[in-house]
Amino acid sequence: KPWSKKQKRDYYMAVIKSNLGWKVKDFRGMSFEEIEAKFTTVWKQIEDFILIGSKEEA
Repeated sequence: KPWSKKQKRDYYMAVIKSNLGWKVKDFRGMSFEEIEAKFTTVWKQIEDFILIGSKEEA
């Protein structure tokens, strides 16, 4: 079953908070689209992350 907009928003906010150190107050006044755009940039950083000492780094 697809996620509701509220579920997506909560998930996006949790990822942004844990990776950028944002607080709930930082999201006040932001639309879902703004949060989604911020999440997309954070998610790209997570996907592109290369562990130090990994074979890909060398």
